[in-house]
Amino acid sequence: MSVESTSSATELLFNAAKKPVFVPKSDADKWQAIFNKHKGNIWAAYEEDSKLFTQITPLWACTAVPVNGDNHLTNEQAKIIFPLLAQDTNWDLGKFPKLTSECLEHLPKQVKWLVMPQKTNYGHFKYLTRLENLRYVFIYHAPTGSEGDLKYLSELPLERLQMPLLAQSIRIAAILPPTLVILQLAAGELSDNHLSEFLKEKATKLKNFYLSRVTGITAGPFVHATKLDLEQLFVDLCPDVDKTQFLACAGEKKGRSVRHMNTREIEMAKEAHARHAAQATKDATVKPESKSS
Repeated sequence: MSVESTSSATELLFNAAKKPVFVPKSDADKWQAIFNKHKGNIWAAYEEDSKLFTQITPLWACTAVPVNGDNHLTNEQAKIIFPLLAQDTNWDLGKFPKLTSECLEHLPKQVKWLVMPQKTNYGHFKYLTRLENLRYVFIYHAPTGSEGDLKYLSELPLERLQMPLLAQSIRIAAILPPTLVILQLAAGELSDNHLSEFLKEKATKLKNFYLSRVTGITAGPFVHATKLDLEQLFVDLCPDVDKTQFLACAGEKKGRSVRHMNTREIEMAKEAHARHAAQATKDATVKPESKSS
């Protein structure tokens, strides 16, 4: 296919959709003029067999965008694309398993709702601390990294964080403010035969990990657990919170065994909660004054 015919067809698509189109990196230079001309939401389009282009959902709307033959988005591409999506506050990067942490440096500051890449590490959270409006984060897999990098998570102004019910997630939950975390029950480790035994054992272990701060528990589609089973686990772990917060989400692979927090992690948890408590007190005293003024 010639570049001329591709360009012409894309111009027609632009006119119909009123939105720019993202193309493979191999033609990035030739498409730069089109990117510059059409500002706004970028819609993903790609060449498949004899079809000229197939238009799919926006980058942030939970769709795998084929780039260079897979779902990999390079830092250079993110630098071009992300700023053009600046008006969007809801982002879903969960279909990009190879998305590097550097790509998140280009996220618009007004992002409020974010699904993290499938392979998340603490390097990703480092770049989220600049997002002042970020409130909701969903993580496919429990992040991996050093305990010192947990501070990035504690600095995020989140209202809800959803993670798999794995050991690393419990450590993260301990440093976050109360009524925040939704833990996702891991799939692959449950069956109808031993569900009750598993829930009983899990509940006993997890009580050592500040689970009173958790606001909900959810199960993936591959977990053989009824709502009643989940509610019982929820009651065991979180007796003082709303039992209706059960969300549907993707299943997870079998998690690692739960371990106790070490001394440093416990200290970090105490420090984080002290900061959040101080901020809550400050907000409570400032808001009435601002209303009266």
